[in-house]
Amino acid sequence: MQFMNTKRINSGPIARFWRGQSFEEIVRSTFYLLLAALIAVHLIRIAFNDSRFFRAADPLGGASSLDSFSEPATAAVILKRQAESLLLDYTEARNAASEVAPTYLPNHREVDSHNKVPQEYTGFAGFGRGSASEVSRIQPLEQLHATMQDMTIDLDQKLLVVFSENHFENQLLDRFLQFLQEAPERPAVLEWVNRALDYSRDCGRTEELEDALEHTVRFHPELKTTRQLKALVESWEAKQHTDLRTDN
Repeated sequence: MQFMNTKRINSGPIARFWRGQSFEEIVRSTFYLLLAALIAVHLIRIAFNDSRFFRAADPLGGASSLDSFSEPATAAVILKRQAESLLLDYTEARNAASEVAPTYLPNHREVDSHNKVPQEYTGFAGFGRGSASEVSRIQPLEQLHATMQDMTIDLDQKLLVVFSENHFENQLLDRFLQFLQEAPERPAVLEWVNRALDYSRDCGRTEELEDALEHTVRFHPELKTTRQLKALVESWEAKQHTDLRTDN
């Protein structure tokens, strides 16, 4: 029985294949077979890794879309979608609240049998002022606005540096005026006052800039930067008068 099994194996197609080749051919064929097997294993592994069915869920997978701020257009789209999503959440909450607590106002056109003024439905009048629902629904929109404003102010400061290094007088003044209007409380505003005033003199816009600075000092006396801002303007103007007398 053992002899018959051995004979059957020796007479199989694999045995006949090897029996008809030289030693060098056997080594070469073995190498090619191993190489093919390694390639097959590699391709199968890639297919499993790329398959969503076999791939474990990545808890940070959605973060990649929020880390695309190297492209300004992509950042704008993401922020716009976030704002629209928050507004949709607010609208849905408002509609849900209107179904629970509708608002009624008197309707003087009709009078019921008890001589009472009937009431008609006028729709949702809004969340109660200062209520927990109002605060919880509006806060996300306010937080997003604050984040976008911080990004804008940070970009303003970077642009001021670029405009200053390249001596773009008008561009620097435009950006500084915007920065002064949006964030007069930022200490960084003080760092650019003298440079902006010097540039305004070179391009004939000193009166415009001084008016904006005076407006900030007058209408924002509560800010910590107001006193120093006023002192910087007065110091610059005094220096201009001194230089003018010296030149004369």
